[in-house]
Amino acid sequence: MKWQVKQLEAAISAKDFPSLVLIYGDDAGQVKELSDKVVVASGTDANDPFLSDRIGVEDLVASPGRLLESATTIGFGGGLRLIQILGINATSDKPTIAAVTEAVESVLEADLSDVLIVLPAPGQEPASPLVKAADSAKKSAAAVRCYQDNARSLPDVIRKGLGNKRVMPDAMQFLMENLGSDRAITQQELIKLDLYTDERTEVTLQDCLASVANAPSVNVFKLCDAIGLRDTRAADQLLNALCQEGEDWHFISTMVLRHLRRIQECQAIMKQGMNAYDAMDKLSPPVRFGKKEFAAQVQQYPAKRLIGLVERFYELQLVSRQGVVPPDLVAMRSLLGLAV
Repeated sequence: MKWQVKQLEAAISAKDFPSLVLIYGDDAGQVKELSDKVVVASGTDANDPFLSDRIGVEDLVASPGRLLESATTIGFGGGLRLIQILGINATSDKPTIAAVTEAVESVLEADLSDVLIVLPAPGQEPASPLVKAADSAKKSAAAVRCYQDNARSLPDVIRKGLGNKRVMPDAMQFLMENLGSDRAITQQELIKLDLYTDERTEVTLQDCLASVANAPSVNVFKLCDAIGLRDTRAADQLLNALCQEGEDWHFISTMVLRHLRRIQECQAIMKQGMNAYDAMDKLSPPVRFGKKEFAAQVQQYPAKRLIGLVERFYELQLVSRQGVVPPDLVAMRSLLGLAV
């Protein structure tokens, strides 16, 4: 049967599971996290050879009956028998999925007791035969889909990962835009950030930029705003600062392009009769912080200048890569021109 994540979390707290728990979906990190929690909550030592078993998918491809054989083995001393099926992922081919599905169906038909089969399957979709097999079981199986963290769930994940430290608005905006694609990666970055901020009770944008992997310089964001506000003096100073920092010019150009395109999208939405603030909420991701500053840019930046913006950026990249003129000089002059 279909379960939501919250149902599985309740089952973990109660230590009460059906015979098979299939955890699947887009977020591989969350799939692993929940699978590990189920294993721990089972109360069976996963390293006990008499009460537990780990079966790789290659074993089931060779012999689908291997799972039923393991599930019907009576554990020495009694107790719940724990079986983990390992190796399913987004790249698993049809014969592999078919073999695992056959094995799962044979176990579900047997209607076993005192057995818990944990099957993490990151990358699998609801249309997968494996998922359908678990879905169709009325009581003996639970199929739990893990979605990537979104605007609703991610703030809570961030706060918990940082020990409920106060996250400043611009820091939260940065983390919302740069984390969430995979729960495991998100938690790794939050652990690093928590350690970096040590015993401080506040997390700032500067902390995030210093800690999160591949985080750009804060001056890149300031440059985007300076260009959007057509503040040529600030843009010139920031461009020189970024040059001294050694920031990649192609990355800077891409960030500015993204920022200007969001301004362009917001202006287009406003033509439908919305005000700037309502239009910002329609963007993906929506503007959550610094709305006043972004609204000023949307209202002030010339819409005509944004026409053909992508083509001009491609031309800029082409010129910078030809090597006739230093790439940093090409980028600085072109980006400064956008702030005029």
